[in-house]
Amino acid sequence: MNMKRTFTYLILALVILVAFGYYFINQYAYKLAEDMLYDLEPKIEGWFNKQTNYKSEKIHITYDLASANIFKNITLENVELRNINDKITLDKLSLKIDDNNINIKEAINLNYLLSDVRLEINRFSINDLPLEELSSDEPLSKLVFNDLKVEGLRHSRNEGLDGSMIIEEIGINNIGNNSLNGFQIENMSFHLPELNLSIDKIYVDNFENFDSIIALANNNYELYGLDNAHYQNAMNYYGLNLFKVENISAKINYLNKTNEIEIGIIELNIGRNDNYLIADDISAKLDKIRIPISIFDEYINFDLYKNILSWNDELVLNLFTSLTGDTNNSSARYETQFGVEKLGSINFNFDVGGYTDDFIINSLNNPYYYETDEAHNDITLKAFDFMYIDEGLNELVLNEIDMSRQELQFYFDQTVSSSPLISSKHKIQLINAFENLMAGKRKVIIQFNSKYPNGIKATELNFITYNNFERYGEFLIKVE
Repeated sequence: MNMKRTFTYLILALVILVAFGYYFINQYAYKLAEDMLYDLEPKIEGWFNKQTNYKSEKIHITYDLASANIFKNITLENVELRNINDKITLDKLSLKIDDNNINIKEAINLNYLLSDVRLEINRFSINDLPLEELSSDEPLSKLVFNDLKVEGLRHSRNEGLDGSMIIEEIGINNIGNNSLNGFQIENMSFHLPELNLSIDKIYVDNFENFDSIIALANNNYELYGLDNAHYQNAMNYYGLNLFKVENISAKINYLNKTNEIEIGIIELNIGRNDNYLIADDISAKLDKIRIPISIFDEYINFDLYKNILSWNDELVLNLFTSLTGDTNNSSARYETQFGVEKLGSINFNFDVGGYTDDFIINSLNNPYYYETDEAHNDITLKAFDFMYIDEGLNELVLNEIDMSRQELQFYFDQTVSSSPLISSKHKIQLINAFENLMAGKRKVIIQFNSKYPNGIKATELNFITYNNFERYGEFLIKVE
């Protein structure tokens, strides 16, 4: 019996000890949270004061401390930050405060009302945010954080009269050292009096040295006057591995008319030369640009063009352009593709020589090196080719011309044959090519290849004429 009673007392003592321990630990956690919040409040007030126009007015911070633990996790409810005119409110804020950083685990129903700006966010979170640097005079260059996620953002000015913006979701993996990684926006829309714009997705894989872009903008987009690091980085814009925008729709209201323009994809890639970090592997793409024909009505006065455009309700355009540099072979290739669906497409390529390490170094040291005689002597033309693929434009044009195909062929043959500027070899090529075009063949090819292995210097291109063309290279035109 005594053993049982002793065991009962031990259990009771242990329960009381745990209860007292929990109480004191809980009190310690709350006291620790209150001290951390007390130290944090002046930093928040300093940040708020930079946003408001009422800088001399007293700032009030109120909240309910809902929970805290010894691991520095704090939950606040009914948070309000305000002065005489502006305020920020949150229904709930869960955060963890370390020595130098703050981690916002969850913020629910943020309302931001400053001057004529209103910002609402359903939910957001962010890690490793240093408040000392956030309150810096150069926030973009000092800002560092990880794992930002924003859901349900709404932004407006002047109660929406000056426009509004809605974003379903924003995510950023990391920002720091003037580098942005893993940036993504989904389902964004802008509403302005004369424009409604919606975008399904914006994505940036990696964007480095954006402080140089800011410096360039602050310098009126002039390279001169920047320090060397900013100059080189702004000149190259290097580090943008992938920028992509998907499914853009713009409704334009102008003079009581509404036109809608759509773009399927905008994509930009910028790669770097490994030795000098200069951007020399660049590509840009615009896919499925849909433009209503009616948008041209007020700008086109020629009946022929209007009739050509009347075949459909919209134009669907595609554009691709790229630059690929290869210093190992002292060459670079420029490529451009442009097409209009159901009309045709063109592909235009240049192969140039003289793209060497020295050329890059000179370009980095002088922003206008490309305009110098030295650069024109360095860069050469090795080859170019042009290709047009018809998808219906020829037929539309021929239907609007008051001449038969045979008459056009005869007129073209006579013009080319009688020209003193065209060699006999190229006259045959032109006549055969036009004959194939009139016969319904759809692919036009024009090519030039330099006879010189290193290409033709840019300074010599002005001296090329029909009479001496063959001295510089092989020229070909054909239709197939």
